[in-house]
Amino acid sequence: MTEENVEGVDVADAKAHADDFLPGRRRGRDGTRRLLRLTPRLSVQERAEVDAAAEALGMSVNGFAAEAVLAVARRLPMSYGAALDREALARLQRELFAARTAVNRFGSNVNQAVAALHSTGQLPMEALTHVTALCSRAVHRLDGLIDEVHRRLR
Repeated sequence: MTEENVEGVDVADAKAHADDFLPGRRRGRDGTRRLLRLTPRLSVQERAEVDAAAEALGMSVNGFAAEAVLAVARRLPMSYGAALDREALARLQRELFAARTAVNRFGSNVNQAVAALHSTGQLPMEALTHVTALCSRAVHRLDGLIDEVHRRLR
């Protein structure tokens, strides 16, 4: 089996006609496309296990199956714990993005308060109270995330 011909499929031909049968299916990570398909047969119980594992990790069933098959083929260590760690890191990343958004809102609100001060000559106390509370919540959230990272690194 060569790279040009995999299981009777001409890879060059498949790549040339990829848009015909896989429109819009571009992988974001490295720009490569998955053009070839495996169709494993599973029992109802096995399929339910795969569905549950994929859902627990926030992955599509096909994406989960592809990652699992590739891990075995590449002789990479397989660990459900590692997959759960991946999900935990993804959750942590979402939390960090949300905290970043809160900090950006804080900066925007401070700019608005300063603009109001310059235009009226008076401090907008209500706006400053809101901005202070927003900043306090963002810092508290970041402290929680830092604590979580610290626990994981111990």
